[in-house]
Amino acid sequence: MPPSPKARAKANDPEAAPIPFEAALERLEAVVESLETGDLALEVALERFEEGVRLVGGCSEQLKSAERRVESLVEAGGGLVAEPFELGENSGEASGEDAEEEAG
Repeated sequence: MPPSPKARAKANDPEAAPIPFEAALERLEAVVESLETGDLALEVALERFEEGVRLVGGCSEQLKSAERRVESLVEAGGGLVAEPFELGENSGEASGEDAEEEAG
């Protein structure tokens, strides 16, 4: 389903507020699906590809922002200290003592 002219204009406007991550991801999936069919005219395919690149960029920025916001609380000196969240060597694992204890 092609985007409406209003949605296309919003997607092309760098000053527009980012669309919610889930909506952007859903639209990206639709864009990829439409490109995979191979039934699009070249110009339409290029427009969809460009839209997809913008959506990926927006999703990436939102993920980076979310990652910066995620903090793990650790006990330090009788109190709690906020530390930045970091992934361990294995994708999806939090680094730190908890990850080491689970592995050991």
